[in-house]
Amino acid sequence: MKKIKLIALMGILLMAMVLPAGAAPDVTVKIDGTVLSFPDQRPYIDQNNRTLVPMRAPMEAMGATVDWNNDTRQAIFEKDGTTVVFTIGSKTYTVNGVKKTMDTQAVITGDRTCIPIRFAAEAIGATVGWDPNTYTVLISTTPSEVKTVVQEKPTVPGYEDIIKVGDYNILVTNNYNDPSFWFCINDKNIPMKQIRVVCTSHPEWNNCNCLMWDATHMVLPQDVWNNNFQFYKEGYTPEPKSGDVVTFDIYGKVNGQETHLLTLTKTLP
Repeated sequence: MKKIKLIALMGILLMAMVLPAGAAPDVTVKIDGTVLSFPDQRPYIDQNNRTLVPMRAPMEAMGATVDWNNDTRQAIFEKDGTTVVFTIGSKTYTVNGVKKTMDTQAVITGDRTCIPIRFAAEAIGATVGWDPNTYTVLISTTPSEVKTVVQEKPTVPGYEDIIKVGDYNILVTNNYNDPSFWFCINDKNIPMKQIRVVCTSHPEWNNCNCLMWDATHMVLPQDVWNNNFQFYKEGYTPEPKSGDVVTFDIYGKVNGQETHLLTLTKTLP
């Protein structure tokens, strides 16, 4: 019995040597492809699974001015007329005076004001992604260019148009051989990437609740993510007609964030 206890104790000691207490993977922050340096307080993931970083370095790298109010214990930064205020220990922050709620809070760690980087960066218009393989926060301050495509009424049955936007290949297909719907939209990559399609010219169509051939509810142009959207001829009010001009906004994901990829204006065949 004593021998078993001794072996168990040795196992615990070995585990403690291999996995020191408090060990956690290093978190990297990239802004527009550049790795930020944090010489005294490293970014870390808190108990709410949010990445907290010392405020000044990333916010100044994104072009914001940074201030600290010691009396109110508030971190304040401003960019292009947008003022954001985080209060230490509070799950509420403000953007131009408008209160917003998050699932974590700003804190003081290692004598540094640490803020949840996603909420802070998005408040001034940046997009934020996360690479779980390398524990890297990916921040982009460059607005993505939205592509605009206008399709006139095609004369060729089964006409296809592939529109390349970033890593997406948006395929628009007219289905003349199937009289039940006008056209479909999908990503042509293998595997197909999911997209979201919203009709802006006829917003009432976004609530369409038709059934597709397999008895599932149709998904165009509802507010959902899918890899194949089919625009049927029936089930819409007002009913679309040949020659109508319709406009769709197509969204994808860049660095894990929803991004407006394409505005498609199309004349129905």
